[in-house]
Amino acid sequence: ISDLQEDLDSERSARNKAEKQKRDLSEELEALKTELEDTLDTTAAQQELRAKREQEVTMLKKALEEETRSHEAQVQEMRQKHTQAVEELTEQVEQIKRVKSNLEKAKQGLEKDNADLVADVRSLAQA
Repeated sequence: ISDLQEDLDSERSARNKAEKQKRDLSEELEALKTELEDTLDTTAAQQELRAKREQEVTMLKKALEEETRSHEAQVQEMRQKHTQAVEELTEQVEQIKRVKSNLEKAKQGLEKDNADLVADVRSLAQA
């Protein structure tokens, strides 16, 4: 009977030990499940954040491209206006040169006429 009692005590001890290990493993399993869920949630949140960032980058790239096109159009327009203004100023300078040349010729003619008249007045005064 004592052998049976020892076997029974040994069996109870082994059963208690097995149940304790089962509880410990169940707790560890639950902890791992919770950790896995947290990791999955974090991964999903990171993927969502990355997708949003990629979308923002795409939008910023499009905005930058549009701004670049707009800027290039403005630069081209300014170049055309500059070229036109330079052409107009060049034409004005040429016109002023022509007017100046004509005025110089008229001045020389008037100075010659004046010299002729002065000579005529002197010859009349001496006569």
